Amino acid sequence: MKHSLSVSLLLVGLFVLAQVVGLFVVQGYASQSLPLGLQPPALDPDTSFISLLGTVIVLSLVVWLLMRFRFGFLWKFWFFISLTLVLTVALAAFLPELWALGVAVVLALLKLYRHSVFWHNLPEMLLYGGLAAVFAPVFSLLSLVFLLILIAVYDAVAVWKTKHMVSLAKMQLKERLFAGLLIPYGKKKSALLGGGDIAFPLLANAVLLREFGGVAAVIGVVFAAGALWLLLWLSEKNKFYPAMVFLSVGSLLAIGLSWLFL
Repeated sequence: MKHSLSVSLLLVGLFVLAQVVGLFVVQGYASQSLPLGLQPPALDPDTSFISLLGTVIVLSLVVWLLMRFRFGFLWKFWFFISLTLVLTVALAAFLPELWALGVAVVLALLKLYRHSVFWHNLPEMLLYGGLAAVFAPVFSLLSLVFLLILIAVYDAVAVWKTKHMVSLAKMQLKERLFAGLLIPYGKKKSALLGGGDIAFPLLANAVLLREFGGVAAVIGVVFAAGALWLLLWLSEKNKFYPAMVFLSVGSLLAIGLSWLFL
């Protein structure tokens, strides 16, 4: 096992919490529109996976270049704006729009400048719900399946072949701007889970919620959490792994079961 049992359980627990909170955010927009005049992207639900996958690849490479050539201040500015936006979307599912914006700005600033485990991970519990609320409406079930397969392939290539995702994670840690869950322990050790590894399973669970109802979404959370636990159990110390290879399998199994029985 890559991390201790307690650290692994905490990481999985935070992952599950982010999924559950995210589903409540998505459900909150079942009867209201997005804040700040935002609209879901104008994409064909059957081919939206192409646009989103392309965007993920381009953005990850842009961030890598910014940090590789020491333009960390641009990454920090971009990070702050993006974080504020998605947190506003997440919070506006429960709060008035201006209140949501104000709280989002405060949380984003605390995440950037108060380098503690609490202030790093608290916004992570909210922000992926904002992303799912924006993107879930433009995905059909079939498009989601294609996305999960292709993002798993990309993650495997980016971690095991080109290794640029590993370099990006290390540079983010150095700049103290890691996008994802972060649990420090021991002497200079950390348990990490990238933001995409939370966002894509949540997107899958949001689509399951829309297509098959709450039971399917719960199945999705359970299978994704089980896949993450299996990865942590099988992984070795001081090695990086493409988590989406495992998480995509978990989400695809949940989709298959929901389609067959619900």
